[in-house]
Amino acid sequence: SVVQRVAKAEGATYVPVAEAFAAASPAGAPGTELFLEHVHPDADGSMLIARTFWESLRRVGVGRESALCGDFAGGAGTYSCL
Repeated sequence: SVVQRVAKAEGATYVPVAEAFAAASPAGAPGTELFLEHVHPDADGSMLIARTFWESLRRVGVGRESALCGDFAGGAGTYSCL
């Protein structure tokens, strides 16, 4: 995709959010199982976005034995270092 080519050319990390939504959706077409309506993700969709970003950051070395990982491990106990 254009976004992937530009990310690569600029040295940026591409985060495959669209691909994650397609993989988590019946027949690869995101719908009401991940969205409140046609634009805004529901709680499951929001968590999918967060998880996809976190996994992409970890692949490039962010969060390994870092303060960021510690921030996720504390708090309300909802998140943990993956």
